[in-house]
Amino acid sequence: MVNFIFHPFNNPTLLSAIRMACRNRERLKTDTPKAQASIAHIKTRKGIVSIDTKNITYLMSQGNYVHIKTTDTSHEVRGKLQDVLDQLPNTSLYRIHRRYAVNSLFIVSMDNSTMLLSTQEELPISKTFDYEALIESLGLK
Repeated sequence: MVNFIFHPFNNPTLLSAIRMACRNRERLKTDTPKAQASIAHIKTRKGIVSIDTKNITYLMSQGNYVHIKTTDTSHEVRGKLQDVLDQLPNTSLYRIHRRYAVNSLFIVSMDNSTMLLSTQEELPISKTFDYEALIESLGLK
């Protein structure tokens, strides 16, 4: 419902319009499904695509492009890895190398130099990678 405020306005009409706007805002917050929070709209070479961030296995930077690998497909985005990470609403993505970021949901094992994903892909780990932050986020400590 839309409520217009006409000049000259008085306090009762202004207060009722503000109350209605607050109710509508709260209703919109509760009506929005949480599943949409994991959907990202990314500009690729083919146009704008919707990606479910829960399905992203890893991101790989290659020159001026970032390859977003999902469980079923791959997308190519022009830009820096950190810029793409900032666009994605997923908090389970961790940078493990200057060229790679990984979704912690797909990690099977890791050692000092490599990380194995559930997709049987092996990614390199930087020597400066912060193991402690990842281990804490996974709840292993």
